[in-house]
Amino acid sequence: MRRAITIGVFALGTLQAAMTAVADPLTVSGFVSFHMNSLTDFGFKNDRLDLHHFAPGLSAFVPLEAVDLPCLTQPCGNQFPSTFQWVGRIGASGRVDADVFDTISDEALSDDPIPGLVVGTSLDFAFLQPVSVPPGPVDTSVVAPFTFRGHLRAFPTFGSPATVVFDGDVDARGTASIHFTRADSLNGRPRADDVTFAFDEVAATPEPATWLLMGSGLPLLALVRRRLAA
Repeated sequence: MRRAITIGVFALGTLQAAMTAVADPLTVSGFVSFHMNSLTDFGFKNDRLDLHHFAPGLSAFVPLEAVDLPCLTQPCGNQFPSTFQWVGRIGASGRVDADVFDTISDEALSDDPIPGLVVGTSLDFAFLQPVSVPPGPVDTSVVAPFTFRGHLRAFPTFGSPATVVFDGDVDARGTASIHFTRADSLNGRPRADDVTFAFDEVAATPEPATWLLMGSGLPLLALVRRRLAA
């Protein structure tokens, strides 16, 4: 009886650990591009999701709170900010698990394309080393490694906001490309007019919960079979 209880407790602990693992951030590949403080293009890809801009080149997304950002909406100092955060809603199309949400083209609703999903985002980027602003009058670009952590909450455009199809944290590492320009500068100081954060590619792997269930569930099944055979 005690052994049966022990097996049951072990199985429950395994399932609880698996549920916790599911809540871990999903590492994604893809990219996020900004023009000044507007988000102009993006892609988030993982085994669970493959989201992209619903109409690249036609729409840009502004943050929920318009703030002046050093180097983006204001002239730079000697260094680009070491961290960068963007919070707002974006229009997306693509896949979440087995469900596909295409861009909607319906002239009865709108002359412009309509996103299949609305995604609330909180995106945090941190550079791994200081990024110096290049001197001189010529426009130029620099690259720098970064880490990324964010939260995505997606729901269908034509549906109840309570119908959330994805709500979780994502993370990534990669290389940023920052373009500096002195065009339209009032004091000659450069600003970064275009910034693209390119995420490293991610190999397809089973979810952490799957590994836990495979690693601990198989020995548990073998133990149960031995007990039943005895």
